[in-house]
Amino acid sequence: MAVYTVLLPPPSNKDGAPSPLERAVFVREGFAWLALFFPVLWLLFHRMWLLLILFVAVTVGVELAASLIGGPVPGVFGFAIAVLFAFEANGLRRWALVQRGYELAGIVAGSNRTECERRFFAEVQEPVSASVIDPAPTSPRRSVLVVPPRGDPGVLGLFPQKGTSS
Repeated sequence: MAVYTVLLPPPSNKDGAPSPLERAVFVREGFAWLALFFPVLWLLFHRMWLLLILFVAVTVGVELAASLIGGPVPGVFGFAIAVLFAFEANGLRRWALVQRGYELAGIVAGSNRTECERRFFAEVQEPVSASVIDPAPTSPRRSVLVVPPRGDPGVLGLFPQKGTSS
């Protein structure tokens, strides 16, 4: 199951500019594998210049400090930084887009990105201004039926029933 956060850019005042819906950005939630193996290229591809400078500075600083210790420590610290960055990469991308003026339009879930895009654009209405899309599946074969219990139990959880004492 893939979960995407949908962000819309601010409206453009230029004539003939595409609508914010046409420029919607889908940011996947979770671990970013490309950011694990190629963090610098990942940051360059997503045009996150300040975060690239910060990442390089932190990585060089930690590697220099770890090289003073010697042994396998620099490699371990380098791997730890890469894994931590891969876990936070999509969150940093979302943060960078919000700093550029993008607004949250919804959260969509589906089996892949194409299905998430279909669900989002099927639910969206013109014009969109930070509407929240229900990520629950709409097909009956995937829906969950919630059946209320018979009668009024009066309490929830592991607490005793009304009128009983323990």
